Amino acid sequence: MPLPVALQTRLAKRGILKHLEPEPEEEIIAEDYDDDPVDYEATRIEGLPPSWYKVFDPSCGLPYYWNVETDLVSWLSPHDPNFVVSKSAKKLRNSNADAEDKSERNLEKVDRNHEKSDRSHEKPDRSHEKADRNHEKSDRERERNYDKVDRERDRDRERERAFDKADREDGKDRRHHRREELAPYPKNKKATSRKDEELDPMDPSSYSDAPRGTWSTGLPKRNEAKTGADTTAAGPLFQQRPYPSPGAVLRANAEASRSKQQD
Repeated sequence: MPLPVALQTRLAKRGILKHLEPEPEEEIIAEDYDDDPVDYEATRIEGLPPSWYKVFDPSCGLPYYWNVETDLVSWLSPHDPNFVVSKSAKKLRNSNADAEDKSERNLEKVDRNHEKSDRSHEKPDRSHEKADRNHEKSDRERERNYDKVDRERDRDRERERAFDKADREDGKDRRHHRREELAPYPKNKKATSRKDEELDPMDPSSYSDAPRGTWSTGLPKRNEAKTGADTTAAGPLFQQRPYPSPGAVLRANAEASRSKQQD
């Protein structure tokens, strides 16, 4: 076993030890890994198989044995007959978490597949709904057509009633006029009969179709040329021509007598 470094230094100063041995590498490693849970000294003392180390668990305060190659652990020494190896709790938790994540992903995948299948089932449902809407639309159009036909029938009936009413009124008017024609005396209002009574029997309008005159009818009008025409005469225009003078009448009669004598 090599001497400690401090003792070698003292002996070298006194000249007893001339050659200083280098510091063991394991001690340097031990100094560098003060926080390492691996107990290298206990591992060396117990004579564990290669790749096996004794490790201190700070969470529970107990040591366990760890195989660095297989990453397996055991609470008992590999020399113990009841020695059993298994994965560490951390690995188990991670594997369980991975398994749970995988199962969750599988469940999500299954759910997505179900949703896809549901959507695929919804498509024919939508087609059925579309067909139903089309049927409803056709039914509404048919009802509107029926309503339109009914309205046209109602209008035709109203038109026929209006025609019948007009025919009845016309027939009523014709019967009324016929009764008036067949009546022995006209059935006029009192005012009209009073006017008829006041009419002068010598007035031409009382015994002809001539319009009834007023007190100024036949009087000369202001600024009217005296043509000799009878402007009061009714009928064709020849009745309104001016009368010939007496000399013209005598001359026409003389010419007519001469022509007769010559014949």
